Amino acid sequence: MEHFFEDNGAVKHSFIEDCHRLGHLLYWHKYGADCIQVRQHKQLRWLLINETLQSVVEKSRPSHLLFPHLQFLAQLWQPLTAPKSVLELGLGGGLFVITYNTLTLTAN
Repeated sequence: MEHFFEDNGAVKHSFIEDCHRLGHLLYWHKYGADCIQVRQHKQLRWLLINETLQSVVEKSRPSHLLFPHLQFLAQLWQPLTAPKSVLELGLGGGLFVITYNTLTLTAN
């Protein structure tokens, strides 16, 4: 599984490009032209919509941010005073909710 990660802990670009072919299929649903998949390889599980990676989580460390852009954003908000609550809107696998909840904050 190590070959999926960069030195900084983010998933490699090659994983993002090939993830629709990697691992084994846990869930598949087709509705019209849209297809939803959940795939897994060892401790790594990811969600794809129309073969586009939406979210990836390491099951043994669910609060660990694996996308490079999320790691960059975390560097910006982590030094800030912690909010008492957070509202997350939209898709994305709930990575910010998972991260905030591990910090004992309330996230909706």
